[in-house]
Amino acid sequence: MYPKHHTRRSFIKNTLKIALLVSASLYGFTPAIASLDVSTHTAFQDFLIVCSHLTQEPKRNLSFSYPAFKSVHKEPWGKEHIQSCAEKIKNNNNDFTDGEQWFLGHVLTTLYLGVYYHQDMPTKRVLYDDAMMFRATQDIAPTPFIQALGQNAWTTKPLAQ
Repeated sequence: MYPKHHTRRSFIKNTLKIALLVSASLYGFTPAIASLDVSTHTAFQDFLIVCSHLTQEPKRNLSFSYPAFKSVHKEPWGKEHIQSCAEKIKNNNNDFTDGEQWFLGHVLTTLYLGVYYHQDMPTKRVLYDDAMMFRATQDIAPTPFIQALGQNAWTTKPLAQ
C-alpha cells in the first residue's frame, strides 16, 4: 500500500530477524507461530481475516500481528469474538452485535497504537515498530521514544510536576 523506503534501522532490524531465524533453525528451535497447535493456528488465521478486514490490507502484510493475537486470544471472550467475527466477514455479513463491534474497535486500536489495553490486565506494548501509527512518518522521522526513552516509555503516564 505504502512505498517502503529502507533505512539503516530497518535494514539492521531485518538482518537481525533473519539471523535469529537461521540460527534458531540450526539449533532445532522453531518460531512460535510454527509450533502452534491446530486450534490456535485456526484462531490466528481467523484473527488475520479480522485484521485484514479492519485495515484493508492483505493477510500476508499482517504477519506482525501475532503478539497482538496472543494478548487478545487470552481474554475470556477473545476466542469467541475472533471466531464469530471471522465467520461473518467470510460470509459478507456485516451485522455485528454490540459486543463484536466493541471487539473490532479494540483490535483496531491495538493494531494502530501497538498497545494492548484491557481493564483486567496490565497495559503493554505489543507491536513496537510495526504499529500502524508509525507508517505515516516512517520515511520522514525515526520511530519516536524507542531510541531516547526505551521500550514501553510512552505507555506509562508522565510523572506529575
